[in-house]
Amino acid sequence: MCPTTHTESGRGAGALPDGALIFAALSFFYLFSFGGVFRVDDEHILAARAQSLALWGTLDQPQVEGNLRVRELTAYGDAAIQIEPGQAVLGAALYTLGTHVGGGAAQALFVMNLLATAATGAAVFATVMRLGWRRGTGLWCAALFGLGTMAWPYSTTYYRDVLAMLAASLAFFAWACALRTRGIVHGLALGGAALAVAAGAFAKNISLALIVAFAPVVIFAGSNHLGARQVRLRSLAAGA
Repeated sequence: MCPTTHTESGRGAGALPDGALIFAALSFFYLFSFGGVFRVDDEHILAARAQSLALWGTLDQPQVEGNLRVRELTAYGDAAIQIEPGQAVLGAALYTLGTHVGGGAAQALFVMNLLATAATGAAVFATVMRLGWRRGTGLWCAALFGLGTMAWPYSTTYYRDVLAMLAASLAFFAWACALRTRGIVHGLALGGAALAVAAGAFAKNISLALIVAFAPVVIFAGSNHLGARQVRLRSLAAGA
């Protein structure tokens, strides 16, 4: 493993509580826009799959048979409506929890993207810190992402894209760790990146595009003896 300076060690020690604070702060802000209301047919279809899994153990959507959107998708064959199960699995857990606590089973589904978006903001901060930037830079990046982009509006939806986004942020964090380590830790970080990509594909297969995004960094990674500035620039190139 590459030697760690006292400065890097101090940053790493403070990243976890700062990340938890970012997660809590973003979750708090997202609560102001939380509605728990379906707005498009796609959300109804996705929620029906989670409900079916929670109640009957099946990944289907008989609750929305006859829906115009379902009829349109059915015309393309079964593959068009048999989508990746990741969101339904997590949604079924939230639906069951909402049923037990009496807080609204269907509305509990919307908590998923709220928490996933807040977690992505924390991952953005952790990645910036891992690349060696200052704490203030990491906080600004997390705040701009969480409150100044489309991430906030998407946190109110029940789309699969948010889970894919979280997986992408975790994959990029793992890759940033791999760029600054060697040996076993380097291998574990690469494995973590691959696992995050796989988890993202389990929610939405567009996450497989991350393989293409990381390819230039694999090609141009160069020597293992990278300076801090080179690591930052090459990692930011992968993110772009």
